[in-house]
Amino acid sequence: METIVSYPSDRKEELIKVLSDIAEKDKSFIWSERDNKIVIFSDNRDQAFRRGSWLIHKFDSRISYKVKTKSF
Repeated sequence: METIVSYPSDRKEELIKVLSDIAEKDKSFIWSERDNKIVIFSDNRDQAFRRGSWLIHKFDSRISYKVKTKSF
């Protein structure tokens, strides 16, 4: 599953720092930047939604996200 995150441009550097810190502490937390969006990879749909929701509630309420299944 992928959580695709849109974010305010003024918070990009801070968001990348937060995601990098999380990934350093939790090796299962994998993310990348794609087309001016952040993509967070998750094992299942529930985890994908929880990660997107956490960003909205703890980082910035202006963030939006959608969860999609991986396309092979």
